[in-house]
Amino acid sequence: MPVGEVNSVGGGYFEVDGQKMNLTSMYNAVMLANMDALEGVQADYLTSINDATKQMEAMTQMLEEARKRKANKSKTNDDNAQGSTFKLDAYPDAGSKNFTQWMNYLGIEEVDVNPNDKKDEWESEWDMNIENIKGQLDLVQSRADTDTYKAKDLQNRRNNNLMEANKQQDQFYQATSRILQ
Repeated sequence: MPVGEVNSVGGGYFEVDGQKMNLTSMYNAVMLANMDALEGVQADYLTSINDATKQMEAMTQMLEEARKRKANKSKTNDDNAQGSTFKLDAYPDAGSKNFTQWMNYLGIEEVDVNPNDKKDEWESEWDMNIENIKGQLDLVQSRADTDTYKAKDLQNRRNNNLMEANKQQDQFYQATSRILQ
């Protein structure tokens, strides 16, 4: 809730969005508007963290799949003992895809495993795919860590604004009580 135009109406009062307020009330309105804005930004960070968690879960499953295919001596990205396609638990709505399609879906650079290559060459190709998955996983983890830090910082700022607004309100009530006595 943004605070609109502020006009002095005299006697220590101000008009804000058609409401007559004293300075403390106006200050609290600004603090609350600031907290509302921080909540919106924090919600964006939390959505980003949830998305990153989903991506990391999928990449971890892809890492297991790549290691399994290398261990099973799969000579291509599309074949393994259990069929050419599989599902990722993090993306149930995406259906079944082969290894290459999942790598593309997750935005991971894929090294094609050539079935005509010698054993040490295709093992090396699988190793490169594994390293590419690890690299992307580290990148997403780093982004999630940064977003988590920023979300915590925003929460602290929001809490500080609330404490400051409460402090101002208490001071106003104490001053009013002394005046009325």
